[in-house]
Amino acid sequence: MPNNRILDFSLTPVKLRVRDKQLKVYDDGLVRDSVPIEDLACVVLAHPQLSVSIGLMKELFEENVPIVVCDDRSIPTGLCLPLYGHYAGAQRVQLQAEAYAERTLMKRLWKQIVKHKIKNQARLLQLLFQEDAGLLECYQGVKSGDTDNREGAAAKKYWARLFDGEGFRRDYDGKDPINAALNYGYSLLRAIVARAIVSVGFCPSLGICHHNKYNGYALADDLIEPFRPVVDCCVYGLLGEDSLNKGLTPEVKARIIRQITGRYLINGERVNLFETTVKAAESLVWIYKRESSELSFPTSLPFEPVDGANIQIKKPAEPKKKKEPKKPKKPPF
Repeated sequence: MPNNRILDFSLTPVKLRVRDKQLKVYDDGLVRDSVPIEDLACVVLAHPQLSVSIGLMKELFEENVPIVVCDDRSIPTGLCLPLYGHYAGAQRVQLQAEAYAERTLMKRLWKQIVKHKIKNQARLLQLLFQEDAGLLECYQGVKSGDTDNREGAAAKKYWARLFDGEGFRRDYDGKDPINAALNYGYSLLRAIVARAIVSVGFCPSLGICHHNKYNGYALADDLIEPFRPVVDCCVYGLLGEDSLNKGLTPEVKARIIRQITGRYLINGERVNLFETTVKAAESLVWIYKRESSELSFPTSLPFEPVDGANIQIKKPAEPKKKKEPKKPKKPPF
């Protein structure tokens, strides 16, 4: 599946080299694996003692393949992207900068993003529990720029229903098993979205809503939002199987990778993750060119269980029956 393979190196201190456009994995001096670079969507470097050649990094960047670097807990902490991913990159960045200055346009786009995100969150809850927990009401009330913070209101309802009874609180730096798994999956999605942004010639630091002088991937953090529920779906399934007890094991990471690299339905086509994110980024180009007004996000995410994943579908709890008041006892006389 071209451009849709994510490789995570976390188990052994292998050496990664390149030969004939192939990523070569060396272990004890022997080639243990070989993967065409053109097939890769992302490379994750997690083992603290592995080594990567500059030649391989050069080839990865020429194919627009991002490199994600992890800490000792296997949580992604760094992202490396090529500087140039499009033949008319300077022209595209100028176009992007001009549109970026139009705050009214940015507000309209953020409304679209928030609505797509909430709709996908609602779809996941409907799949798992046959109810949307009030998210569709939030969806209907999103205004330009989301001035009423419907995204936040929906998130509060969403997490409370999705991980009901777990005492869960979303934390981007959280070390608990649920947050760690979510952060791992989101970081991979972020890398793929950032890659798509660079591939169409845009600068990932010029966001739509996200703005932070320390954030070089603000636009990726905008466009990733509607994709997040596919990670949530996988983590929910893993939690139901007690697979998160040992943390971010290779099996957990492999499951998350398989889930997010499933097939997405966008513009009537079933395509892989990279093609999907490129279509979303390209739709932003057409909007900035004034040739369109709608962002192109998938209408269906790969929520279906993959490779034996056992997502337990829960039925909504039945309302408790009200106890009838006890009849007073008759006096004995």
